[in-house]
Amino acid sequence: MDCWVAVYNLTHETRLLAIHSLLQFGQVVQQHVLSSSLILVRFAEPLFAQAALLRRALPLSQNSVIGITEPQENWLRTVPKGNQGTNSISFYPERRMPKVKVDFIQKILDLIW
Repeated sequence: MDCWVAVYNLTHETRLLAIHSLLQFGQVVQQHVLSSSLILVRFAEPLFAQAALLRRALPLSQNSVIGITEPQENWLRTVPKGNQGTNSISFYPERRMPKVKVDFIQKILDLIW
């Protein structure tokens, strides 16, 4: 599984709040804005993305819920390589991204679920 998830039902005001809410699943390393209501979010590990996909929706407030789904292949082709592009934000340089052990993450997910 890839590390990307698609997040929809966003507004300009709730985008940062959505990214912050996704941190409960693991480290977010990049976001790519496809439209005003849809972004692609890349996690540091595929297991983080899988945990977010299992949730499918996150309440941001009483009146705002975002959806989480698997990105379509043609959406992933729009993501620029490296830090090029004005609508893509990398949170960590690739070579400095912290490494996380998948076994440890799996144990945490087993405790949560």
